[in-house]
Amino acid sequence: MKIVVVTGSREWNGDRAAMARELGDFDLLVVGDALGADLAAVNIAKKRGLDHGNGIYAFYAADYGKWPSCGPKRNSAMVKYAAECVQAGHDVRWFAFPQRGAANKGTNDCMRKMKRAGATVRVVEGGADGR
Repeated sequence: MKIVVVTGSREWNGDRAAMARELGDFDLLVVGDALGADLAAVNIAKKRGLDHGNGIYAFYAADYGKWPSCGPKRNSAMVKYAAECVQAGHDVRWFAFPQRGAANKGTNDCMRKMKRAGATVRVVEGGADGR
């Protein structure tokens, strides 16, 4: 199974067509539940015929307690799940979509956790001009 893991800024305003090309073909999207990059990735998956429960596995921050501690807990759960998929022999590709000029606090947290899990993370920065 081809799996893509996406983390990214809530403020991400990059080129969605470029994101779709970066992600390539996949059977399962592992993603957070936020605006910006997460929502863009979900919309790409939906355009490809995937949906929640069948090709989109969204980790909802509210499932991990109250803000702000829920974000890092959600990131840990996403990375743990994806690392288990790697161990099970699946083709897992890891992506981060930070926004140039934004704090990217949650994105940076998730990228650190991805790298600690042994992932090679493809970073695609969004710019103020939307590119």
